[in-house]
Amino acid sequence: MSPDCNYFSPRQLAKRWGMTEQTLANWRCLNKGPPAIRIANRVRYPVKLIYEWEEEQLKEKLKTTTGSWLTQDN
Repeated sequence: MSPDCNYFSPRQLAKRWGMTEQTLANWRCLNKGPPAIRIANRVRYPVKLIYEWEEEQLKEKLKTTTGSWLTQDN
């Protein structure tokens, strides 16, 4: 596996999530979103951390969605 396979570029991640690179840049400035690092003055997102972050976001969404769904009267 090449070293590049271990990281997403902002362009790759933006495409994966259907958003703009600018949104990711804004999130970095706000300390929001997934963790990013700089390698050779380039922003990179470690693939492993992205998968973990996505999983965490899904769990949070399911927790809030499922909780409200279970309490609704049918």
